Amino acid sequence: MVKAQLWRNRFIRRVISTAGYIPNIDPEQTFSDIKATLNSGNNLLMFPEGTRSIPNMPIQLKRGAAQIAIRAGVPIRIIHLSCIPSTLAKNDKWYKIPATKPIFTLTVKDLIDTQAILNECNQLPSVAARRLTKILQQQLQGHID
Repeated sequence: MVKAQLWRNRFIRRVISTAGYIPNIDPEQTFSDIKATLNSGNNLLMFPEGTRSIPNMPIQLKRGAAQIAIRAGVPIRIIHLSCIPSTLAKNDKWYKIPATKPIFTLTVKDLIDTQAILNECNQLPSVAARRLTKILQQQLQGHID
């Protein structure tokens, strides 16, 4: 998914469109596109708002990713990306290159059953999305600490 601002950029639009990104312009159309791609067997890779963190600071996730997972009825999996030394963190300049070569590590976590969370929340998607956001934040923060 890409924000509407990038989709409207005439230089970038063709590249992101060709790559199969879903534009986040109209909520109903965006969700429809997400469900279509998931139903066709594709995965959706998202970097939820709030995950691009400032080193040594707590993260504050927004509920967008959780809302999508709950309302689409699909499981979610955290894939934690870390980098030592830190580079491309929030507020870092893209051209600020670390003194040593960065080493990236991916940690793949277990699937989170969003249907079970929805059931625990009496089929209330908004409540389930808040609970899932809290779970995601705890797992990500626990990995950072």
